Amino acid sequence: MVNGGIPREDPTNGAGLITVRWPDRHDEPELGRRIWEVLDGAGLKVEQFKLIHRPLTDPVALAETADGRAVGVVRADFRPEPFNERFGELAGLPGPRCLVNQIAVLPTERRSGIGRLLMHETAQEARRRRCTNMALMVDWSTSTAERVAFFKACGLHSLAPERGDDLYGADVETVLKATAPA
Repeated sequence: MVNGGIPREDPTNGAGLITVRWPDRHDEPELGRRIWEVLDGAGLKVEQFKLIHRPLTDPVALAETADGRAVGVVRADFRPEPFNERFGELAGLPGPRCLVNQIAVLPTERRSGIGRLLMHETAQEARRRRCTNMALMVDWSTSTAERVAFFKACGLHSLAPERGDDLYGADVETVLKATAPA
């Protein structure tokens, strides 16, 4: 299923429309390789290792250029129950909810609206699956200031501000409003 899109104005960097789709893994045998390329380009080596050593079971969305080049990926989990003891009820964000496991955009494509589009489409998918809230853990493997600013701009807030925790979340409607195309 293809959802949304953002027009591209930079002809040197894959001109055309960027679209997000939630591919059916049975229809696309190359999905793992395409996800790997984005994760590799974004520097997420640990996630690459996990991709090789266990089957991909979570829903995945790809952001693609008009010529089909994958430039971003989001992997999410949609479920009614708590994810684990640490998340519990997510500081007042009851289920059903969406946990964003990874979101990555190629460095050459950052600050172009692709990450925002991926978050928006994930929130739309969460709404479609009747999730009321979204949450994620900020990757602390490198500087987090830009990532935290991005997630805040997408409407998320710290779910444990007193601890300076890496757990962020918001209700789906807030994320949809914050990430809506201009």
